[in-house]
Amino acid sequence: MRKKIALGCAAAAATALLVTNPMVAEAARMITSADIVNGTIQSRDIDNKSLKAKDLAPQSVKSWNIANGTVRTGDVKDGSLTADDFAAGSLPVSAYARVTAGANGATLDAERSKNVASVTRTGAGTYCLELAPGVDRGVAVLASREGGTANSGTDSAAWSGACGTNGVQVMTERLTSGTGGAIGSTPVNDISFMVLVP
Repeated sequence: MRKKIALGCAAAAATALLVTNPMVAEAARMITSADIVNGTIQSRDIDNKSLKAKDLAPQSVKSWNIANGTVRTGDVKDGSLTADDFAAGSLPVSAYARVTAGANGATLDAERSKNVASVTRTGAGTYCLELAPGVDRGVAVLASREGGTANSGTDSAAWSGACGTNGVQVMTERLTSGTGGAIGSTPVNDISFMVLVP
């Protein structure tokens, strides 16, 4: 028992001596980052969450240093990412719609539409799809006729510009053959179609 007490007292005395020793305290104050050789400090020497962005050199953190799933929306500066920064198929679609067209007008298929507020037939084979606020109609819009119709080989649906407040215009046409085999197209109201806004 006395041996344990003696060892404990000796350890406490040595610790007190090191802490109060002016030379040890002075050495601790004198060590600066200039005294540390590059590559000698390892991650285990740094307390978790003790480094801030200002402590790191520009471009020192590479993509392979960041664990998957750790970067969140709030970590990314608005407008700093472009389409090239994303893998194919990884971006969600801003808006899409399935439009059923017929003699009495056009209707949106609610189960197969997102961020499209309304559809209006504005002329023969011409439709305006009003997009929800915040959806950019200035991007490349894709429109396609719905397959499987009796005239699917001659029917077409194509984006044809902007319309309304924040809408995209789609035109539906059917190919026709005229005298001497001339090919033409006629706007028609019975072609259902789909629209995709990236």
